Amino acid sequence: MLRADAVLVFLCGKKPDSKNPGGRDQILDYVKKHEKNFRFFIAEKFFEHYKSLDNLNLLDIENNLAKYADCIIIVLESEGTFTELGAFSLNKDLVKNIMLINSDKFKNNDDSFVTLGPIAKINKESNFKPTIYTDYKSILKVTSDIHARLERIKRERIKHYPIIDYLTFKALKPKIKLLFISDLISLFQPITYAEIINVLNGLYGDNKYDISFEMSFLQSIDLIKYVNKYYISTMSEKNLFFIYSDINIIKYRSNLLNLYYKYDHERINIFADR
Repeated sequence: MLRADAVLVFLCGKKPDSKNPGGRDQILDYVKKHEKNFRFFIAEKFFEHYKSLDNLNLLDIENNLAKYADCIIIVLESEGTFTELGAFSLNKDLVKNIMLINSDKFKNNDDSFVTLGPIAKINKESNFKPTIYTDYKSILKVTSDIHARLERIKRERIKHYPIIDYLTFKALKPKIKLLFISDLISLFQPITYAEIINVLNGLYGDNKYDISFEMSFLQSIDLIKYVNKYYISTMSEKNLFFIYSDINIIKYRSNLLNLYYKYDHERINIFADR
């Protein structure tokens, strides 16, 4: 099975506010401390690392982020979250992954468009239904409900992914590609972006690989860090997401580190500084 922390949860809500934390802020603070078997991420953290912001369409980017998630928790507490609710509920692949949290003020609002439209659809099609209603002033009272719903996520067993060329690499599911790139960084770190592209070219042929989205995402969920032009993993190479039966990982890393010690002290210093 994939490691427990390979489960990704997209948490949507009001814009972060340290002075006046919203419902999402409170839930995020709680789950980081108490839900160690899941990796939670928010769009704002991704935007801190994503550099391709020209002609930025926030909704398209959030829609792409949602494709990586095993669960999408939406705390309906701002105009932006109502937009996310509408967009995600219209996507047949995303709607089944939505866990909706709404104010109990609207629990009996049976004749509204939001209730009869997107909320009704989620309550019918989502794996995390029904909507959780709560008083936002005491939103942490529903953390046990959130945990129970998250436990519905089926732990994906490690499958055989025969990535033999560029087309099969490109066709990987977004989450699988993300975790595979994370493993590559663990194996070759410290490594530059250009060097990761070179590795992919060596493995699957010369092509135009663009993994900038994945690299930003990996930083936003704290699986990798960027230090002095190099990317390093926050995980041990002993804890790769996938099994590589034809590679002796320990021997490979030992040989690579020996090369770095002999010929590239700059990379070794990256480990000392992290």
